[in-house]
Amino acid sequence: MTDHAQEIIAGLDPTIQESIQKVISTCLEQGLMIVPYCGYRSVLDEMKLWRQSRSTDEIEQQIDKLQTANCTYLADLLQQAGAQNGPHVTNTIGGFSWHNWKQAVDCYVQGDDGNPIWDASNPGYQTYGDIAKSLGYTWGGDFTTFKDATHIQFNAGEIDNLYSIKQVNDIFQSNGW
Repeated sequence: MTDHAQEIIAGLDPTIQESIQKVISTCLEQGLMIVPYCGYRSVLDEMKLWRQSRSTDEIEQQIDKLQTANCTYLADLLQQAGAQNGPHVTNTIGGFSWHNWKQAVDCYVQGDDGNPIWDASNPGYQTYGDIAKSLGYTWGGDFTTFKDATHIQFNAGEIDNLYSIKQVNDIFQSNGW
């Protein structure tokens, strides 16, 4: 495993690091090389990713929603994220992704030539997802609103089913994440 991949795993919650390693090693035992490329993501970085495919109206509505809920920390981060431009890569604002909680990792399938295979229809992603699910993970390829074959997360639920928006704001503000 590359140093970068090891750093990604080391940045995750310590309680899941060993099981992430198990996903990777089990894939390798089946002849599938998967490579972690994204683990922990700051709330600000998540806000940037969310903003990149949203209209100005959507962004302003989300900021207003956060301010109305007295979530000034999250609202300020969404404003600080600034103008972004890019593809749609997330449905969640910062604080509501398991990446922000150090409970998720994205891995690509590596081809025989050593290059990433980004085509989610590659059978390697289904194998990766099946292995991850057998070890207790939720696989993004099973998501209904935005399929993400590279993504696995330890928690099955949505963060907004566990915490109110105000609780998320306060948790991240107090932890400085």
